[in-house]
Amino acid sequence: VYDISGNMYRKFVTQIGSLICSDRDSSIEEAVVAVYNGTHGFKYVGMFTAIILGIIVTAIFLKDKKLIITAAVLTAAFLALDTIGLMVLGIYIKQTYKGI
Repeated sequence: VYDISGNMYRKFVTQIGSLICSDRDSSIEEAVVAVYNGTHGFKYVGMFTAIILGIIVTAIFLKDKKLIITAAVLTAAFLALDTIGLMVLGIYIKQTYKGI
C-alpha cells in the first residue's frame, strides 16, 4: 500500500510540476509550492493504512469489539476529512487559478 500511494504521490507532484511554464512565472511556481506543501500528507496514507490494519488484525485475534469499532471510527474520520479536504482544495484551485 505504501509503494502504491508513494508512486501515486510522485505522479501527482510531477504533474503539478509540469504546470510550471518555461519562463518560470513566479505566481504559478508559488501555486505549485503551496499545493505541494498542503498535500504532502498523502505520503502518509500507507502508514495510516498499516496502523488501521494492525488494529483490526489485533482485534480479530483478541476478539475485542472495542478495537474493531475504534478502527472503524478512525477509518471513517480519515475518509471524511480526506474527502472534505480534497473538495475544498479543488474548489480553491478552481476559483483562484482559473487558467491552469
